[in-house]
Formats: sequence, C-alpha cells, structure tokens
Amino acid sequence: MEILNHLFLLFTIIISDYVINRLSLIQQLKKLLFIFNETKNIILQNNEDDKKQKQILFFSYTVLIISIRILLILMMIFLLIYIFNILNNNFIEFILKITSVIESILIFIIYLKIKKYAKL
Repeated sequence: MEILNHLFLLFTIIISDYVINRLSLIQQLKKLLFIFNETKNIILQNNEDDKKQKQILFFSYTVLIISIRILLILMMIFLLIYIFNILNNNFIEFILKITSVIESILIFIIYLKIKKYAKL
C-alpha cells in the first residue's frame, strides 16, 4: 500500500500541475490582484459618486467571477486528493507527513525539469 501512496502522489502532482496551468490559476490570481489595486485607486480618486459606484460594481462582479474560478480549480485538486483517499484510506495522512511534503517538492522539481526538456 505504501507504493500506492507514492504513485497517487505522483499522479496528484502531475494532474494538479496540468489543471493549474490549463485553467491559468496564476493569471487569475494576477487579475484579482490587479482589480484590487484598481478598486483602491478608484476609491481614492475624487470622481463622481455615481461613476465610482458603477466602476466598483463592475469590479465586484469581476472579482466574484475570478474568485469562483479560483475556488473551482482548488476544489478540483481537493476532489482529486479525496478520490485518491477513497481508493487508499491513508493517502491524506500520507501527504500531510513532512517526508511526503519534501518528496512532493522533489517530485515536482523533477517533473518540471522533465517537462521543460521534453517540451510537454
């Protein structure tokens, strides 16, 4: 069963990387940060209240949509971990151990190197 945990860990890392890259999680987070900064700038400006209100309403809607996308991406990753935990009852315990965290980091670094050289 221990080898199964390592195999599930490898699959989790590969699938999570694919989901994060394919659904552009980093770009979503950058957009969110940009919108927060823009909202702060709008609030500090001396524009008309109606104009501020419309802009803030638009930004609020955009923040809601981006936040839902980010939440869905994270839920997909957690769902994957949950499914692997159903298949192997101690998978969550395994990935929370410090040795598994270190192993995950090493696997991810090696995976990124392989992906870079193989142009995947």
